[in-house]
Amino acid sequence: MPQTTPITLATWRTPGVIATAFRTVPDFIPTKRIAAAPAAPSDLPEGPAADFAAFDVALAPDRHFDLPALLAATATDAFLVVQHGRIVHETYGNGLDAATPHILMSMSKAVTGLVASRLAEAGTLDLEAPVAALVPGIAETSWRGATLR
Repeated sequence: MPQTTPITLATWRTPGVIATAFRTVPDFIPTKRIAAAPAAPSDLPEGPAADFAAFDVALAPDRHFDLPALLAATATDAFLVVQHGRIVHETYGNGLDAATPHILMSMSKAVTGLVASRLAEAGTLDLEAPVAALVPGIAETSWRGATLR
């Protein structure tokens, strides 16, 4: 069904609009592409395929979902499982593929937390440092005194 409702800040998260909006954010929200690192990113290697045959989620006593049914029921656009640095499962839905731009939303928090914890573990990031040491513009806001932790 073609997109008929205009996508605006008021409509972008409404049914019938959200799927298109998640792929076209720069059309209605000012955004800036973040340049890739100077060296080309390396692809993650493929690993042995994960076995999801026993996967079962019960959302109600009489509603059980295997993985494909759960991804369809939740309108999941992309699902990736990485284990030990290797891709063991990758699925795209709703007309997307690996190259389709898509809004990250809360995924940004998970990735940032993961990267920060690995940097702290390696000793290159001090979680007790003030946030303003990395983001000076917030030094005089309500975040004054907050640490990275």
